Amino acid sequence: MAAHLTIEPGVIIGGRYAVQALIGAGNYGAVYMAADTRGERQVAIKTLRPSSSSDPEIRRRFEREAEICEALQHPNVAALVDVGTTDLAGDGGGRLFLAFELARGLPIGALVDARGPMQPEYGVPFVIHVLDALEEAHQLGIIHRDIKPDNVLVLPEPALMTTPEPRAPTVAGRLGIPVETHPSWANATAAQIKVIDFGLGKLLEIGERKVTALTRAGVAAGTAEYMAPEQARAAADCDHRADIYAAGMLLHKLLVGRPAFVGTNALDVAMRQISEAPAPLPGHLSAHPVGDIIMKALAKDPNERYGSAAEMAWALRCSLDPSLSGGPDPDFVAPPLPRKKGLFRRLFGG
Repeated sequence: MAAHLTIEPGVIIGGRYAVQALIGAGNYGAVYMAADTRGERQVAIKTLRPSSSSDPEIRRRFEREAEICEALQHPNVAALVDVGTTDLAGDGGGRLFLAFELARGLPIGALVDARGPMQPEYGVPFVIHVLDALEEAHQLGIIHRDIKPDNVLVLPEPALMTTPEPRAPTVAGRLGIPVETHPSWANATAAQIKVIDFGLGKLLEIGERKVTALTRAGVAAGTAEYMAPEQARAAADCDHRADIYAAGMLLHKLLVGRPAFVGTNALDVAMRQISEAPAPLPGHLSAHPVGDIIMKALAKDPNERYGSAAEMAWALRCSLDPSLSGGPDPDFVAPPLPRKKGLFRRLFGG
């Protein structure tokens, strides 16, 4: 823990947030649990490392996440509560930070890895909630582009939460929630989920709104095991249906226990996403309605997938409650697609 802890407990950042514990760290930054000294709530502070703050693309991606989260308000998305700079000695002017509501939960992939595959009646509702959040985002012209088990947190029922212990050796202990192997996770159907990390998110050019994409041409953004074929090819016209593919991959992980494609490295996996069909599902899933839903979501051609997250969520609801399919389907509103650039703009930009 100490090797990654660049902001010590007790330090006040942004003139307001007292750092309590490290939640996690990555190549570009870290996430801390902190107490809001102007209120009684706790928050999750996401910061960039000093070296990352000086990288214009990483800095703009961080700013883009704030822009997206400010526009997106959904109960299954961790809410943004503040943006600022750390203003700490040695930061060279201060590191950017984002303050989110503290989602006291575990990555859903950690639960699968510790406990094994979920039964459909347990795992499917989690993905429905993810799709509900994605539907809201897609209707706003926002694509997540990195839906994966690490970016879906499962929050235990409030009665199971305890007082956080900032110096506990595990993330669960520091957050005051049960560890992955605790019996309470065996059937946490009432647990809430939060979709996090819109750092790779993209705002489509819709109507009068124009936001320049951050990803460099020819460079794929995302996580190989959950990346749609068009995303792996770094296609310029990647749209909300890439998130639907990723939701299908997430569902595969929850119910099968592993991603649909594995390989020796990220490039190998990405090439499999582009060129290979998924292996047949286990018998109990292929015979269940959810099996067809997974395979449709994983279609190589975006046009053969569900047209919206709401449509896929409805199919999953019907798989759990067949009586729903007896009536008319809801009217699904297709999310806006990115406007295609004209020839002049394709040649000369703008």
